[in-house]
Amino acid sequence: MKTITGITKKSKNYEVFFNGELLVVEPEVFLKYRLSPGKELELKTYNEFVKENEYTFFYKLGIIKLKRMLTRKEIKDFLITKGASEPIVKQVVQKYIERKYVDDFVYAKDYIAQKKYSDGPLVIEHKLREKGIDPAVIEDLLRQNDETEILLELMPKKMRSMSKKSKKQALQTVKGFFIRKGFHMEAVDTALKNALEFYTGNELSLIEKDYQKLVRRYQTKPDHQNMQYEIIQKLYAKGYKMEDIKKVVKS
Repeated sequence: MKTITGITKKSKNYEVFFNGELLVVEPEVFLKYRLSPGKELELKTYNEFVKENEYTFFYKLGIIKLKRMLTRKEIKDFLITKGASEPIVKQVVQKYIERKYVDDFVYAKDYIAQKKYSDGPLVIEHKLREKGIDPAVIEDLLRQNDETEILLELMPKKMRSMSKKSKKQALQTVKGFFIRKGFHMEAVDTALKNALEFYTGNELSLIEKDYQKLVRRYQTKPDHQNMQYEIIQKLYAKGYKMEDIKKVVKS
């Protein structure tokens, strides 16, 4: 038998003393059990009351956290860090799912829609897996996006920013950029075939600039007998065409 020995009303809850032991009680649970000083609860009723109070507390705590969309795993991890027991976590999360407050499919669909132009499918898949989304759901949703079409929209802007690089360097840089973003190499290579038309660099001007820079550098060295040959090789290594290099060197 548990006897209420004292009650203090707070702004958001009640402090209830059972045989001198404090328990913070949620308002709706307090009213449901009609708690009052001197009231006695059978041990079975008391245990049910404690579990319901714990459930109510963590349910409300989770609702506050769910002001932004979370996955099942994320809300579960949050509740555990706040001290909820495994049975309570399971019960609370199940209620969220029933009420559509938590929906991993909707979360993944929205996440992909928001991220598909900033991250490639490999990165998106990795991040969603970390959030606990079912791999089959991720795969199905990603399959609905045309990766090559997305790259064809993104690449022109990136290629235009490569005007200070040779065409070869530009292609290598753009390719590396999108692969690091998580796009598949095959899709990147396909999109690159159409991206070169957006290259705005003037290779002859770039060669001239790099050539003069290298000449000045080699002239400071005591032995620069092979200067011309070495400069040509360095320019070629940058991706310039040999015929264009020779035009600049001869001019």
